[in-house]
Amino acid sequence: MPRFVLLYHECPPALGKPSHWDLMLERDGVLLTWNLLQLPVAWGGDAATIEATRIADHRIAYLNYEGPVSGGRGTVTRVDQGEYEVASEDAASLSVRLKGSRCHGIVELPK
Repeated sequence: MPRFVLLYHECPPALGKPSHWDLMLERDGVLLTWNLLQLPVAWGGDAATIEATRIADHRIAYLNYEGPVSGGRGTVTRVDQGEYEVASEDAASLSVRLKGSRCHGIVELPK
């Protein structure tokens, strides 16, 4: 089964963007990545629903990485990890079932 990781990306003020979470799904040798500005209630956050923004693919190394991000872009800390399976997929969205200790259930993501 393919793996996923949820990282908290703490950004320095000089970067000009807020700290956030990165949800990464292993697929075809890369990590498909979405930026989350908040977490849903089921994952320990305070939002009923959240917006996920697709960003550039990341290296597989981030599945097991915690620490500084190159170029002075802050640090990442692993919040959860586990496996996932595709529930459905079309041209506009990807629906996956996460199986982590904190992140579990079906998540629908924009492509």
